[in-house]
Amino acid sequence: MLAYNLVRYEDVIHNRWRKKDKCKRPFIKTMTAGFFSAEQIGGSIWEFKVILPGDNHGRTILFHEPHPSNIIRFSVARDIGRRLNRHFGWTRATFVAKGENRSG
Repeated sequence: MLAYNLVRYEDVIHNRWRKKDKCKRPFIKTMTAGFFSAEQIGGSIWEFKVILPGDNHGRTILFHEPHPSNIIRFSVARDIGRRLNRHFGWTRATFVAKGENRSG
């Protein structure tokens, strides 16, 4: 399984944001940091397309941009993580944070 070097993506899937809200822009930046391309396809809908080689290459997933606020609550971030798991089979183990060693 590939390990993607991302900026704290695992936090979206797990409980490190439990009592915090996060802006959508860092999330979109993280989603496009090497494994998705992003396009706003209408209204509040963002389409993310996998750009990595492999079984999921070219597959897409849609997420709604939060509105009227630009905040993603933890519960929404957790749902995003679950959808990534269902669509692509990705789990927390798929990702590592920038600067962290994958071994051990």
